[in-house]
Amino acid sequence: MPGLLGVASSLRLQVVAHNAPAALRPLLAPLLAAHLRRISPTADADSLEAAVRPVLLPSEQWGDLERWRGNARLLAWLRSAYIASRDETRATLPAADRSLQAYPGILPHAHQIREIFGTRQPDGAWPPPPPREPPPPRSPKESTAGVPLGEVLEAAGGLVAGRNALNIWMERRGVYELLTTELVGALGGYLRGRLARLGRRLGRRPRLLEAGAADGHLVAHLRASLAGERGEAAVADVFACDDFSTAAPGGVRAARSRGVEQLGYWEALAEHKPDMVVCAWMPMGVDWSHAFRHTPTVREYLLLGEADDGSVGHLWRTWGNPAFRPPTAPPSLPPPYLADGWERADVPEIGRWMLNRFDSDLDPHGSRAVSFVRLNS
Repeated sequence: MPGLLGVASSLRLQVVAHNAPAALRPLLAPLLAAHLRRISPTADADSLEAAVRPVLLPSEQWGDLERWRGNARLLAWLRSAYIASRDETRATLPAADRSLQAYPGILPHAHQIREIFGTRQPDGAWPPPPPREPPPPRSPKESTAGVPLGEVLEAAGGLVAGRNALNIWMERRGVYELLTTELVGALGGYLRGRLARLGRRLGRRPRLLEAGAADGHLVAHLRASLAGERGEAAVADVFACDDFSTAAPGGVRAARSRGVEQLGYWEALAEHKPDMVVCAWMPMGVDWSHAFRHTPTVREYLLLGEADDGSVGHLWRTWGNPAFRPPTAPPSLPPPYLADGWERADVPEIGRWMLNRFDSDLDPHGSRAVSFVRLNS
C-alpha cells in the first residue's frame, strides 16, 4: 500500500523517541504529537499489520510491548488505524458519512445509529448491563508469533476489543458524545423541569450556562428544546461559552453563529451569574466544578460524560473518587463537592441514551449524566 513504508519509519521514530532520556521527553512531546497527526494510513488490515508489526514486535516477544505501551498518543493512533483497517469498518464508514452528512445540525434517532453501525446501543435500556470481560490475555511467557495484532494492542492497553466503525466515525468527526433525538429530548425534558422549578422559587426566569460549549451544536438544540410554545416565554435565558483554545480552523466563527461567547468558564460565571450549569466532557485532569460550586447563584450543575474513573474532569476534585484522594490526606477526608455542601445523583433518564466515542460492545455505557445540587438551596 503506498505510504506504508513511511508509516513504518514514522512509528519507529515514535518508539525510539519514547525511550529517549527522561529530560528530553517534555521537549520532544509536542513535536511527536504533531508528527503523529500527519500519519494517515488508508490500509487494509493485512497491509497495516505488515507495516507496523516489525516495528512493534521486533523480536516477537511480549517484552517488546514495554518499549511503546506507555506512549498514550501512539496507542491512540494504533487503535484508530487498526479499527479503521477492518473490512467491516471500511465498508461501513462511507455509508455512515452519507446517512449522517447533516449531523449534528439534524440529529438521528437512536435506531438509525444502531442500523447504520450494527451496534446494540443506544437503546434506552436502564440500568445498563455489567461490562463483559474481554478474552483473557495470553501468558507473557509465550511468543507473540501468531498472535493477532488486535490481541497485542489490547494487551498493551490499546482498547480495541468490541470497538467498531462507530468509534472511528465519532473520532474523525471530533464527536465525544453522540447526540441523538432521544438524548437531546431527555436532556431538554430534565432541564425544563428543573429550570421551571427554579423559576418559581426565584420569582424570575432562571439563567442556564453551558460551559465549554465547543462548536455550539448542543446548546443550539437545547435552546430549541427550552423555547416557549404557542407564544409562551422561554423557560430560561440560555448562555454558552468556550475559550476556543482547541477550536478547529473555522470553528470559532461557526460556534459564534450558534451563540457561543468566547469566554473562559470562570469569566462566564462572573458575567452571567447562572442558576444552573451544564458541562459536557470537561477536559481531562482539570476541575471546573469548584468554580461552579463557589458561584453563589448556581444551585445545580449537570456533568455529562465519563464519570469517576474516566477521562472527564479531575478524578478527585471533580468526582471525589477515593482512589485518587491526595496521598497525604486522611481516609476520612470527604469528597470536595460534599465538603462544599453539595450532593450528587445520577440522572438515568438522560444517561440511558448516552453513547461516547470510547464505548464498546463489551462496555457500552461509559457515559453518565450526574447532577450536583447545593444542599438547602
